[in-house]
Amino acid sequence: MKQKTDMQDIRYAVFDADGTLLDSMGIWYSLGDKYLREKGIEPPPGLWDILKTMTLHESAVYFKKYYERPESVETIMEEIMDIVRDFYYYEVPEKPGAAEYIRRLYRQGTYIAVATASERDQIEHALKRLGIWDCLDALYTCTELDCSKNSPGFWRIVAERLGTAPEQMYVYEDALHAARTAVEAGCAVTGVYDAYSAQDEQELKRLCGRYIRDYCELWEDEEKPAQVLTIAGSDPSGGAGIQADLKTMSAHGVYGMSAITALTVQNTLGVSRVYETSERTLAEQLEAVFSDIYPDAVKIGMLPSARLVSVTAEILRKYRAKHVVIDPVMVSTSGKMLMSEAARDRMVKELFVQAELITPNIPEAEVLSGISIQSREDVVRAAKLIEEHLRDASSDAGTAKSGTAILIKGGHAQGSPDDYLWSGGKLQVFPGARIDNPNTHGTGCILSSAIACRLAKGASLPESVEGAKHYLAELLKRGICIGHGNGPVIL
Repeated sequence: MKQKTDMQDIRYAVFDADGTLLDSMGIWYSLGDKYLREKGIEPPPGLWDILKTMTLHESAVYFKKYYERPESVETIMEEIMDIVRDFYYYEVPEKPGAAEYIRRLYRQGTYIAVATASERDQIEHALKRLGIWDCLDALYTCTELDCSKNSPGFWRIVAERLGTAPEQMYVYEDALHAARTAVEAGCAVTGVYDAYSAQDEQELKRLCGRYIRDYCELWEDEEKPAQVLTIAGSDPSGGAGIQADLKTMSAHGVYGMSAITALTVQNTLGVSRVYETSERTLAEQLEAVFSDIYPDAVKIGMLPSARLVSVTAEILRKYRAKHVVIDPVMVSTSGKMLMSEAARDRMVKELFVQAELITPNIPEAEVLSGISIQSREDVVRAAKLIEEHLRDASSDAGTAKSGTAILIKGGHAQGSPDDYLWSGGKLQVFPGARIDNPNTHGTGCILSSAIACRLAKGASLPESVEGAKHYLAELLKRGICIGHGNGPVIL
């Protein structure tokens, strides 16, 4: 499942006409039948298979020769074109939702062009009748550009005419060959279903960033919030776990979902008991979510046992979960151990290798790396060691090399609480200022959930980390106290 593009990000939109904006391909498949019937001749079965590789002139020659037509080839060509013109002028329908989608792009200031292999006159008449024409900035035909869509050069010419680069164009195409050359040129491509090219549907889905059967799918995505799943324990006092996660998700405008891994007995004074969810119950929760509402991101928190780690890892692999952010909850803020050693080892081998990001604090990073962290140099060394452990785990499991990024949180550092993102062999530092607020219960849950929310909404990993860190800092500045112990951060 590929990442969606927000409509407001589309600056240049280029649409094919036939089969993409217009539900017109049927006329070409039935053109020979229509022509013969107008002459009082019943067409033979499979006529399209004979004509489909012929030019208009070759088709006219075929009709004159095999049906002994008295008209000249030129007259037959004109009669065939009259059928086509009548269809485009008076009959051709839009593809579902096409006109409304064009109007929505037009209202937001997108440059809109049509690039077609058909004749300008017939496309112009069809688009005017459907109320689309006035929304267009340009119409390009293969004839006018002296280039076919079989070449990536066609899209480069269109980009040049629009005054932009191919990489800035969003192309909408039903034809596989044209979609392929648009991708080769560097365009973002949305595949559009057409019944007459249904045999190419799977290849178009693989090739294109999006694939639609109805244009309303594109604006429904705009109206539908991103969907984020938290897999974590329950905190009855509401400061951490799934309660903190769901509050964070609501604050970020995403649709939050949860799978509970444990029921804890805790409050601001501490954790007194943990009741694990059974393997079956957790698996059924995850299956229920993934099979119905596929998450745009997954945040994982408390997994108290090795068996629950394995259950989670199996479901994530099965559904190819994306944007997985793991807060490796090993010790609560109050000092309670929340994860067994066996669970920790299995998490590294089975879950971390599936994650986009893990977010250990300094004590957790020390456990994972096996070294003491006292300086920025130690952070880099620890990140490299954790990365090496993940690479070994991927190799042992026979999976692809792990690309998991590591965010080592500096809240436990003696100096400024800087956070360190290790990704792709590079370190990025996110400076922080110490905020005088003793109420920090749930900060790890909030940060990792906020990162997942921002990833789900399309932000890059560094952007997500920076935005989440700022969000958490603003909450801490409020300094509201609840409870008699280490209070929660108030959202």
